[in-house]
Amino acid sequence: MKAGIIIGLLALGLGGSMTMISAVCLPPFALLLGLGAGYMNGYFDHPAASRAAFRGGAWSGVVAGLFMVAGQLLGTVGAASFLGPTRSAVIMRTFGVPNFTPPGAAFGYVGGLIGLLLIVGVVNIALMGITGGLGGAIWWQASGRRVAATAATEEPSTANQQS
Repeated sequence: MKAGIIIGLLALGLGGSMTMISAVCLPPFALLLGLGAGYMNGYFDHPAASRAAFRGGAWSGVVAGLFMVAGQLLGTVGAASFLGPTRSAVIMRTFGVPNFTPPGAAFGYVGGLIGLLLIVGVVNIALMGITGGLGGAIWWQASGRRVAATAATEEPSTANQQS
């Protein structure tokens, strides 16, 4: 859980800042952050089995994904209040995207932000949960087997010393 919170704080800032431009840019970051959360979960928790490493990594990824959605929410509020449809159109024009402003564009702008928040938020949580599980499995393959084997061989010797 510690790994999910650490990566989640990073995802909170990244989600808030990237959503000010466009939330569509977040899923590739969600893949990488989910892998990182899963791997770090294995490093911090040292699960004794591969199933526990996968499950712990997935939960860390979901926790980090929830933080990212909170950042997206902050970014959506910031984009709607600070940028608005007019300034957002100017920013998009600098990127080379042609735009036009039909009547009712402000309502469409806010509706689009809320829609992107919901859709991309759910996708990010799912991606981070799946890749968090994969990150936990990668940790298990890389170093978890050795940690579990070392712990299993050390337990009987410490039990004999205490007797």
